[in-house]
Amino acid sequence: MNRSRLTYFELRGRAEAIRVLLHATQTEFEDRRVVSADEWGALKPELPFGGLPIFETGGVLVCESHAILRYLGKTLTLGMQNDLDCSRHDAAQDAIATFQEDLWRFNWTEGYYDHLESYAKATLEPRLKMLSTWFCRNRGASSQWFGAEFGHVDCVAFCFLDEIDAFFPAVLAE
Repeated sequence: MNRSRLTYFELRGRAEAIRVLLHATQTEFEDRRVVSADEWGALKPELPFGGLPIFETGGVLVCESHAILRYLGKTLTLGMQNDLDCSRHDAAQDAIATFQEDLWRFNWTEGYYDHLESYAKATLEPRLKMLSTWFCRNRGASSQWFGAEFGHVDCVAFCFLDEIDAFFPAVLAE
């Protein structure tokens, strides 16, 4: 039996939520880490869109981090029962992805450290309130943040909140 394989760089980035989902669902997989420029140079031309991560399983290649997450969410969890559930998960995942990309860009900005407080107040706090409102509105009778069943969006949210906690613990505490 061939084991599934996730290929990404030796960092968290776009593959971390996928790793969290695979571990949380106790799915066996090979966590292939690209660590050298030579390895990356040889691999890049073979990739459908020239980027990582990629997930290979049963002879099928799935590319792009959020497509991988959606695929695995549908196959490994019970979180999406119908089209409406899927659209709610998609909306939450897309919003978190947008917010996370902005956080990454901010953290790569020269002198970002001098602007932590203003970024937290003007950007992070309003976004976290929007997410909280969205999740609470769509949880129904569940006491969970977003539905009663564990799903791939939980992994996306976990990674985003974990990154916020690393740089803005006071914002997350609120």
